[in-house]
Amino acid sequence: MKSASIKVSKKISAPANAVWQTISAIGGVDKWLAMIKTCRFEGTGAGAKRVCTTADGATLYERIEAVDHEKRIFQYSIAEPPMPIKNLLGTMQVIAGDNGNESQVDWSATFEVEEAHAAEMIAMLEGIYSEGITGLEKLHAA
Repeated sequence: MKSASIKVSKKISAPANAVWQTISAIGGVDKWLAMIKTCRFEGTGAGAKRVCTTADGATLYERIEAVDHEKRIFQYSIAEPPMPIKNLLGTMQVIAGDNGNESQVDWSATFEVEEAHAAEMIAMLEGIYSEGITGLEKLHAA
């Protein structure tokens, strides 16, 4: 296993506060990330558990690590994702744009991956994160 990290940043036409409210609500991922079909959660804030089921039937068991409303940073971990990676720590941050109808969403992750699957997993996660940020924009288009 080797350590890897990715980061996807996109400027979107959506108000930062609205995007942050959606992300920090913990649930509802199925409303903005197409690959997620159902999403439920237990608890609030750091320590909450989130269970998301993907379109192909895989289940993601996530633990919310941080919800920083002041810095608009949301962090979650997935110890055993249903793919050849381990110990994923995902971080989403929403940064207000120059006007009230724009924001930048940064979505990054660190994880351990088997060398043979590294390029494939990095490309897959970058695609998912990019799609998710676009989904947030569509949900909140100004």
